[in-house]
Amino acid sequence: MLLADLSLARRVEAGEAVVGSESARALARIYPESGAAALPVAGGCALYVGAASPFNQASGVGMNGLVTEAELDQLESFYRGRGSAVRIMLCPLADPSLVQLLGCRGYRLTEMENVLVRAIQGDEPVPPPAAGVSVRRAAPGEAKLWAGIIGEGFFGTAEPEPQLMQLVLAGFSTLNASCFFGCLDGRPVGAAVVHAHDGVAMLNGAATLQPYRGRGVHTALHHARLSFAAAAGCELARVVTQPGSASQRNAERQGFSVVYTRLAMVREWRPAATP
Repeated sequence: MLLADLSLARRVEAGEAVVGSESARALARIYPESGAAALPVAGGCALYVGAASPFNQASGVGMNGLVTEAELDQLESFYRGRGSAVRIMLCPLADPSLVQLLGCRGYRLTEMENVLVRAIQGDEPVPPPAAGVSVRRAAPGEAKLWAGIIGEGFFGTAEPEPQLMQLVLAGFSTLNASCFFGCLDGRPVGAAVVHAHDGVAMLNGAATLQPYRGRGVHTALHHARLSFAAAAGCELARVVTQPGSASQRNAERQGFSVVYTRLAMVREWRPAATP
């Protein structure tokens, strides 16, 4: 039986922090002009990947005990010095000291997301894919093809903003990232990635090109990643969805359960007063 307790939340949130940190490292290495950086702080990691990026956020904060004012000062300075608002993804099992500090400093709730987890069997079954559908690992030289499918599938355009595409491309080279293609009649039309940390498979970034949706590609990618994670020794898998979304319903049909809801807590900086 899966217990949605502090121990589980710590494992999941630690994985989020590590994936964020490694993503920033990869982005800074490949695109140094991005200014990408990561700051370990208060048990988590603050991630900056570019000006006004929606992916600038801190994860895993407050999961290992008391958060001090000095630690929150450090986190806020990291973002303020880069001209970015502070966005902390707050786990409800984080230390209460963090909640108190955020309230005192005027943070506001802007978004919620559900974290779903399921156990992985050692011999995770892989149902036969739909007719014409197959899944394969992406080869090292296929970063642009993989990123193009992720970008178009997620952002709805074949030409997403360059800043977003840089982040997706860097994701292909992130440490512990295993990337996959979902193919229809041998042609890659879907893409996905899984990150493994401390026995938890983080199922991230699955997308299928619009004309090929509803034909079993996404489902095949899902099962292939679970099988890969089982072979890698993972015990748990996690996905993140919007509350009440079709993605959540699909995950629940695959055996996932909501273990907690994260809150996006934001503090924006007022422009300096003019003399």
